[in-house]
Amino acid sequence: MTHIDHLKSICELEGIQVVDVGAGDGVYSRDLYAAGAKVTAIEIDSDKVAKAKEDLPRNIDVRIGAAGDLPLDSGSQDLASLFFSLHHIPVEVQHTAFTEISRVPGKDCLAGPRSF
Repeated sequence: MTHIDHLKSICELEGIQVVDVGAGDGVYSRDLYAAGAKVTAIEIDSDKVAKAKEDLPRNIDVRIGAAGDLPLDSGSQDLASLFFSLHHIPVEVQHTAFTEISRVPGKDCLAGPRSF
């Protein structure tokens, strides 16, 4: 079972707004989009943001940003996802990052690939 299949088994993705925090070059963002989600991909690395903007479907909103300071309004997303990125958040800023990440979704927050 893929991560997207598992997520779809517990959460309807069709039509919901999902922020992919730490999106990298957008592999998981693409999967979320293919599953019907409206995706905002957030990545701190400007080179990865440039690659994602080049490679991903234009309907995926790709932005530069950090987990501790998301460029999104409070409650603007239905779900926040940190698949494959949680371990990249330095321990000393995790509290700030989780506080920020919990501000954005109106429904759920997922952290890590096996946190369901």
